[in-house]
Amino acid sequence: FGEVAIRVCPTSRRFSARWKGQMLTVNIPPRTTLASFQKILDQWTPELLAKRPRTRYTDGQTLTFPDFTILIRTSPRVEPQYINSKHLSTADSSFAIEVGPGVDFSNPSLEKHIAQHIRRIATFMASGTLPALADAEFRRLNITPPPRVTISHGLQRLGFCSPTQRRIALSLAVMFLSDELRRYIICHEIAHLTPPNHSAAFHALVDTYTDGREADLERQLRAFPWPIPR
Repeated sequence: FGEVAIRVCPTSRRFSARWKGQMLTVNIPPRTTLASFQKILDQWTPELLAKRPRTRYTDGQTLTFPDFTILIRTSPRVEPQYINSKHLSTADSSFAIEVGPGVDFSNPSLEKHIAQHIRRIATFMASGTLPALADAEFRRLNITPPPRVTISHGLQRLGFCSPTQRRIALSLAVMFLSDELRRYIICHEIAHLTPPNHSAAFHALVDTYTDGREADLERQLRAFPWPIPR
């Protein structure tokens, strides 16, 4: 399994285990003996190995998004155990994340650091992309006066709307989505300017804004393969 995180849960009466990236986390009840822990782990090993997530990043992998690409590669110019990112071309907004030679791409620590660099690149690109895309939707839907648009660094919430401040915040993670899903997120937040909750009236408005495709776009969003952990 590699590195395993073991947590003693005071209120738990049973064992549980889950993968967090490439690290296995096991929750155990209080006063668990080493023998009983080893026994349950041996029983679960085939199933846990079958469910182990694939390595998220690989040498030579290219992540392609609507406005930019990121090449992940090893480089002899990078010292072992180091990682950096750079802008390869302003013409096509291509970037590279480079790591030292001989690294183990299944290492959870390396995966975490690569994801951090991907976030930084997405943040850099978002400020020049998402407000302009939102402005286009405001004009299309005749939203006046247009709300102020900001970029948020959180990943769990893709968007937030404050009707009183007339402000919409879009997560940097929206940069990873296709153009139609980006517009769906924006339309969702625009709809919150009127009904602030997720009522039937709200969903009817989102459906109108998206030409009757709210349900389809929501399914696509739920199935989207995110390039970084969320």
